[in-house]
Amino acid sequence: MVERVIPPAATLIEELRLVTNMAESYSTTLEWTGSAEIGQRLKEIELKDTTSELVVKESSATLTINVEADNLDVLREKVDSVLALLSDHDS
Repeated sequence: MVERVIPPAATLIEELRLVTNMAESYSTTLEWTGSAEIGQRLKEIELKDTTSELVVKESSATLTINVEADNLDVLREKVDSVLALLSDHDS
């Protein structure tokens, strides 16, 4: 017979909270459209904690940037950071 040890209720509740928090995720997509030259320059900027894709068609380009975070405040901070970096190079 295998003996089963049941943890106290507080431990179970804490474990459930951790699972619930790990399941929450927030994301947004930023899309920039402009000249292929500027699009290539923007794609080369190192954006932390993002994924991006540049699609070039003739002389125009679309840069799609995906940003993810575990909570909305961090997502907002990441988006603000991305927009600030892009605005410095979009000209």
